[in-house]
Amino acid sequence: MTEYQYQYRKRKALGICTHCGRNDAEPGRVECKKCLAKHKLQEQKRRDSDREAFRKHARERMRQRKAEARANGLCSRCCKEPADKGYKTCWRCRANNRGTIRHRVMSDEQKQRNAELAKARKEERIEKHICVRCGKRPAQEGGKECRICRAKINTKRREKAHERGVIPREMGGDGLYCRRCFKPKCHGERICPDCADKLREQGRQLYDWNKAHGWKCSRRFREKNNYHFTVRSSWKEVRTRIDYNAVRYGRIGG
Repeated sequence: MTEYQYQYRKRKALGICTHCGRNDAEPGRVECKKCLAKHKLQEQKRRDSDREAFRKHARERMRQRKAEARANGLCSRCCKEPADKGYKTCWRCRANNRGTIRHRVMSDEQKQRNAELAKARKEERIEKHICVRCGKRPAQEGGKECRICRAKINTKRREKAHERGVIPREMGGDGLYCRRCFKPKCHGERICPDCADKLREQGRQLYDWNKAHGWKCSRRFREKNNYHFTVRSSWKEVRTRIDYNAVRYGRIGG
């Protein structure tokens, strides 16, 4: 230990200024108020003399400090506490960073700049046919996200819909939820009594309208229905003509 280090640690332990050694240090600092003001003025003059060189020196110093911290297993942000497993920072710095970003008030120019950067990044990823969300994996055919990100989006969307009280569509008509309104009023039926009454009323109105207009709607429906069943192939012919497993797994074109 050098003489300067011994003197610095001794003054710091006594709570006096480590620079002049005459006055008490400020709370949370190692120097007194007078020395802090003097050093701040010197730093400002050096910064104003050559601002670009000062920024370059500060960036290089911070880069070296972070590299040394990562090499020693410390947090690359505060360089004091050990970094968590799988991260370069400690839990405290990550929590402070999330809180700062959440409560940060950005100006209109910053918001516009961030929106332009996000738009340019999204367009670049679309041109490269990679996921616009993570930017790591290729996007699915006919979409902009990869399979994993799309699954995360769908899961989060279903959770939010469930919080709002919306029932998934695949659960409709199962005897618990109505197939039309998705409300738990079925009592073992596919639709609830309210929807059944609405369907009966609609059928009664359609019957009255057809009867008043000479059964035009029913005649047109029968004509289109007959044409559809005469033109289309039977299900057995379609099933023997197409190998659905080959189409599903991409062994043939169609």
